[in-house]
Amino acid sequence: MGYVRSTPKTHGAKQAVEALSPHHSPILLIEDVFSTGQSVATAIAHLQNEGFTLAAIAVIWNYALPGRQYEFPYPLYEVLRFPQALKVWKSLLPSSQYLILERWHESTELPV
Repeated sequence: MGYVRSTPKTHGAKQAVEALSPHHSPILLIEDVFSTGQSVATAIAHLQNEGFTLAAIAVIWNYALPGRQYEFPYPLYEVLRFPQALKVWKSLLPSSQYLILERWHESTELPV
């Protein structure tokens, strides 16, 4: 298990990738929250720069925003997706709150 920072630390070993060495490849990159894909793309770049081979990406929470444009050449596994969670919440939330969340998700288009 290792850690990939968005930027190298400014102290210590000053590395973006820690606790792993390339001979541990291929690896599974785990992301907690996925919205635009930018943090995953940054982590992939750091890993590749350090000589790692990526096997797949696992995401715990995916907002699944409409209009996001990302293409990763790796399998993407998701635990939870906002649209499916929203369906479950429909019976648990007041309709006004549900509609706010539904409209937010539908209108959250990201620039390409």
